[in-house]
Amino acid sequence: MSEKERVLEKRDSNGNVIYYKNHDGYECWRTFDENNNVIYHNDSSGDECWNEYDEKGRLTHHKSVRGEETWYGYEGNRVREITKEEYDRIKEQNNE
Repeated sequence: MSEKERVLEKRDSNGNVIYYKNHDGYECWRTFDENNNVIYHNDSSGDECWNEYDEKGRLTHHKSVRGEETWYGYEGNRVREITKEEYDRIKEQNNE
């Protein structure tokens, strides 16, 4: 989707696009955290999702309205999908 298709666009104080509407009527709303990461997305096609990030700004958890849920673990610069149990264990280790 190119920005040329957008007929309306709103940005937050950090310049993040928080709302846009295309010429075909498609609309998208997004919420960002203090690090400019998308933490919530909702659009007119029914897609809705939530994201969580670690202290380094890396995506750690993604959940969609369709019930899809994915957790991510990092080894250096490498990312991989992990189980909920692994995610909880890593989170607990980081809080010790």
